[in-house]
Amino acid sequence: MKKVDPNKVVDRFQTAVADSLKSWMTVDTALAGQPVATRRIATTDAFVRLAVTWESFLSNWWIAAINRDPTTFVSRLDKRLREIAAAEMGLQAGDLSTALVARSHLTVEDVRRLADPNGENLVFRSRTDLRKAAERDLAANYRARVTAITSGAWQVADLTRLCRNALVHQSQRALAEINTKLVEPTTKPDFRWTGSRRLDVRGLRRYLRTPRTPEGDPRIVTFHNELTALAAVLKAPPSGASGQQPPT
Repeated sequence: MKKVDPNKVVDRFQTAVADSLKSWMTVDTALAGQPVATRRIATTDAFVRLAVTWESFLSNWWIAAINRDPTTFVSRLDKRLREIAAAEMGLQAGDLSTALVARSHLTVEDVRRLADPNGENLVFRSRTDLRKAAERDLAANYRARVTAITSGAWQVADLTRLCRNALVHQSQRALAEINTKLVEPTTKPDFRWTGSRRLDVRGLRRYLRTPRTPEGDPRIVTFHNELTALAAVLKAPPSGASGQQPPT
């Protein structure tokens, strides 16, 4: 049975991000003569698409990693079934077969159905949640890739999610969350907001177009670049290197 290669999922994401950045630059150049408010809206649209692409990528990578090596995931399912059998049906270990989840190989469709039953994409709201889920579901090789993500590298994922929520939902809670995050001392300088005023939706649109310093890239470029770098951390070593992937 052919399995999905998580490394190729990374490659496709990085290509999509490169295309996204190129498209934004083309549109922004074409709008050079338009009011700055129009250019900020176009930048916001590009950012929201980037955020959705990242969320979809991470969910797809997770499912591919389980599909590639489902041993840990299947073990958890088996354990959970035994707990339910004992607690709700009064069955003992001797009443059950050796393996309740008989299949050691799961198709991508199987994994998606079991790991993401609502079909809404798997969303990890923090690096802590990501690491806990990896410990629960991923085989050692892919769990190691998640563990390799530092808090600094993950920061762009948090900011992308919070900024997207604020721009899309425009709720007071979402705006408060992104404003709090942007002024934290641990937020990277390229992302940090040092202005005296709280950012509203218009302020966030301006924030995405402006760099931290006159010599720097617009922050939307920084978001593209850092998400590309973050995805690269999830790429497992090639066959024959340390942490070799299981055969297909």
